[in-house]
Amino acid sequence: MSEPFREHDTTVLVAQSHPAGHTDVWQWLQPRIPWYPREKPFWPWTKPKRVDRWKPIAMVGVDVSNGPDDDTNLPVRLTYYTPERGSVTSLHGEVTDAATVASVLFSTRTRGHTMVFLYGLTFELNGLLRWYGRAWNDLGYALTPVVSGTHLRCLLVRKGRHRWTLTDAETMTGHPPGDILNAALENRGVAETRQSHLPAVWQFIAGLQTATMQRFGTYLRPTVGGTAIKVAGRYLPDGHLIPRPCPHLVALCRAGAAYRGGYVFGVPYRGVAYKADVRRLYAHCLRAPLPSRWALGRGVCVEGERKGVFVCTVTGVPLHPVALGIWDGPERGFIRKLWTGGECIAILPSSEYIGLRAMGLVVTPGWGFAAFATIDLSPLVAGLGDAIAEHGPESSLGRLSKLIGNAIYGKMAMRPEREGIVWSATAPNALAFPMVTLDGVRVPDLWAVDTVAYSPFQQIGMAAMITGSARSVLYVEMAKRIREGRRIVHAHTDGYVATGLPPDDLPTDTDAIGAWRLVEQDTDTTVVRGGGYVIGADVKWSGAPGWTRQQIEIAYERGWSVRGQRVR
Repeated sequence: MSEPFREHDTTVLVAQSHPAGHTDVWQWLQPRIPWYPREKPFWPWTKPKRVDRWKPIAMVGVDVSNGPDDDTNLPVRLTYYTPERGSVTSLHGEVTDAATVASVLFSTRTRGHTMVFLYGLTFELNGLLRWYGRAWNDLGYALTPVVSGTHLRCLLVRKGRHRWTLTDAETMTGHPPGDILNAALENRGVAETRQSHLPAVWQFIAGLQTATMQRFGTYLRPTVGGTAIKVAGRYLPDGHLIPRPCPHLVALCRAGAAYRGGYVFGVPYRGVAYKADVRRLYAHCLRAPLPSRWALGRGVCVEGERKGVFVCTVTGVPLHPVALGIWDGPERGFIRKLWTGGECIAILPSSEYIGLRAMGLVVTPGWGFAAFATIDLSPLVAGLGDAIAEHGPESSLGRLSKLIGNAIYGKMAMRPEREGIVWSATAPNALAFPMVTLDGVRVPDLWAVDTVAYSPFQQIGMAAMITGSARSVLYVEMAKRIREGRRIVHAHTDGYVATGLPPDDLPTDTDAIGAWRLVEQDTDTTVVRGGGYVIGADVKWSGAPGWTRQQIEIAYERGWSVRGQRVR
């Protein structure tokens, strides 16, 4: 095994015997290797030594009514609840009561709470910014939204040395709002009245936090992803330091597309078909040993193939198109596409080899970064499975456990570079700069903040191995069904739709982690594209929620356009 590659050494041994074409890839990667500033704080990922204490939770409800303008909702009452304290504050307007609301929420007594908001019967934070954001800025509060995709997940509020975290029930628990409220009221055995909402939801979330503490040793964070990574930390080996990934490995995963998301495929089809998926795929992929330390080396040695991320040559014609990052020369670099065969160069995690080879391809590893130390998170998966089996898959802890298993790899794939915005009357820090419109007009109190925040769990190499393993699980199953004479007409991350009647060896009911199951079968399945299909009662259409079976069938027959884009 080669010596660990030094971070400050920006050269690669191109004089070594690389397979044909690989030297150009390494030369292309050189200027794309990230630079880690030495002054930025960083600490290794290790098993936490202290045991978390129960985290205080406060429930806040806001009743709204129609404002003077059409379709405008204004708050009319604020309700703050903990078992020790409950208060109702009447409001009189959008601006004049901002100080009153702030005095209720942001006192020194509440700074240790995670506050879960209920706006009437909904669970969202967007109204908070609309109603109070500007006025709170004038009072000296700085507001930092935490956004995932297009959704505001939680809101950080700061003033001086004090900080408050606002979230909503769905973001914190992963449960749909209606399910939370129904379960909360049922657990308390009370009628559905507005006065019972806050105590019932508080008790529901507090009970879930108690169960999480007992099972996994950590309290609920404001987001499911935050809770997931804290749970994972409890299962790390004692005394094992997991350092920050080498910048060269980061370049292989990011610029070289070794880290790729889930598989998506779809072709127009109508007829007999069935759908299958694998139970909690990403939790299942955590069972395999994950590299925690890496070294520059060859993908093949005298003992056989090494585990790691390597520049590979892929040849052959697959049974079904596979998703790869294809080397397209120094002008374009790596292009992600569904590859149908021939010969190409791609940077692959070794966990993906088995899936590609099941599809009939030949994978020849070259140089890359090999694992010379691993960790075993299979006890974590076993713990999640035990929680689901003991409490039931539809229980509050069972549903949270399922989400924890799927969220861990996503946290590992996080980038240290953050682009954020802050609402503040003054610059939140020395590196913030004012936001301006496309016309060059400054937006009052809005600042752009670019930061480099290193967290120990940012392990892109681990994330690449997990996603590679997930694609392998899907490819192996798809190849098996293709060899039986079936045709895959749709696939998405952890499941597929295949023509014909379902096979006899596919169970219809299982909750075992990593097991395949039959989801649906239909004599009139319609697939339009990768994001659009209908089979039985399962209707999917990406980008246009709420589509019906009839609309998808019409789209199949007539090639409708959706939001200005042709379906096919």
